[in-house]
Amino acid sequence: MNLKDQVLSIDQVQELQELGFDVEKYASMCWLAYESDIPPYKKEYNLCTHDIYCYESSSLEPIPTLSIGDIIGILQERIQKKYYLEINKNNGKIQEKLIDKLFEILKLCIKLNKIAL
Repeated sequence: MNLKDQVLSIDQVQELQELGFDVEKYASMCWLAYESDIPPYKKEYNLCTHDIYCYESSSLEPIPTLSIGDIIGILQERIQKKYYLEINKNNGKIQEKLIDKLFEILKLCIKLNKIAL
């Protein structure tokens, strides 16, 4: 599985931030922006461990992001006493990416005030 499929996208991070959730507090990874050397010289992103070096190695402000493990840890820490997560497989395959499902669960918990902001 590609590492980019195991973390929230920049759009998902922004959506959590709009809900008032402090992504940086729980982030283990960050998106680093850079300009491509190849025309049309557009902005691209790489993943990096969320630490002091990610801030030193980027000319633009890094964007903290959450991994599958980060989200499971948040959910486990905050709501484990009342809820549980069940992942069903239909015909031997998961219909959607795990990170996308965890993102939806995290958003719902934030909206229901089950997770402290």
